[in-house]
Amino acid sequence: MTINLIFIYIAAFVSATALSLILTPVSIKIALKTNFFDKPQEGTHNLHSQATPFLGGVAMFVSWLLTILVGWLTFWLFKNKMFSAEMLKELVGFNNRHGALIAIILAVGLITIIGLIDDKYKLKASTKLFGQIIASLMVVFLGGVKMIIIFNNPIWVGFTSVMWILVLINAINFLDNMDGLAAGISAIAFFFFVLISAINGQFLIATLAAICCGATVGFWFFNHTPARIFMGDSGSHFLGMLLAVISMATTFYDSNSNLPIYVHFLVPLFVLGVPLFDAVAVMIIRYKLKTPFHIGDHNHLSHRFVRMGLTRKSAVLIIHLLTVLLGLSSLLILCGKIDIAIIAIAQGLMLFAVISILQYCVIKKK
Repeated sequence: MTINLIFIYIAAFVSATALSLILTPVSIKIALKTNFFDKPQEGTHNLHSQATPFLGGVAMFVSWLLTILVGWLTFWLFKNKMFSAEMLKELVGFNNRHGALIAIILAVGLITIIGLIDDKYKLKASTKLFGQIIASLMVVFLGGVKMIIIFNNPIWVGFTSVMWILVLINAINFLDNMDGLAAGISAIAFFFFVLISAINGQFLIATLAAICCGATVGFWFFNHTPARIFMGDSGSHFLGMLLAVISMATTFYDSNSNLPIYVHFLVPLFVLGVPLFDAVAVMIIRYKLKTPFHIGDHNHLSHRFVRMGLTRKSAVLIIHLLTVLLGLSSLLILCGKIDIAIIAIAQGLMLFAVISILQYCVIKKK
């Protein structure tokens, strides 16, 4: 990783952060004028006490999109001045990714709109799932972003890739239940994907991850306790889709990698371990309680921490620290040594086992 590329990653992050810091207050004002609020209702899983603007996802999406478009234009106008001839040869693969990037932009735009409509009109779960599948298919078959697990059969690859995207979209949606929680976890995950893709020499993916991280961090400043704006389903869908895409592009879909195959499974699982663990745990709890999977409740990891006696702010902080811890373990796995990977796996499993045991007695039907 050269100095030139490090500066580009930093510039991408700073630009997206600045735009998000500017556009999020604009979204708050628009929400006030259009009456686009998340209003607490009795009998629901919402815990906030007052109506809160609901356009954070739009602010993140626009910041993300503008940074990509301006960066793309800047690269082509000034690439000969920004990079040496030798560096341009290393970046030649970027020329073949225009179609994929356009497909990703369209898919992310679609999934954000679906979430925005759901925020306003409360779509049926089946309708929302259908939209999620369409956007996922666009990424996999138009964008060519896929994951290969064990078998390289086209049908299997397409199925697992779409399922991975659907799981991440809904996992982040589940986690968006306390101020700053989903945004913080996503920002941390994007940061680790910047490091991982940069180490792997994936210029486009590292830059895209840096932009995602910046857009999320800028929004987080207005979303942490006490939140002035919520991301809504538009934001959780936006973040979930991009985390899925970047994780696949970074680790799952790299046929030229010399790393052992287990690395391609474990790295994203560790970086995204917290939202995946929470999603699985909640599904198990809802199954045991015989409640619908798509209806929100108070049995998420954050809620159970609060029922253990922590404040909501402390619960969010602990979950963020867990995400950092697992992200650091993913960097150890990335070195490709089997003994280190085994230790990291054992450490991660024991960590979640301790959390599960501590919280077992506080699982209640709410």
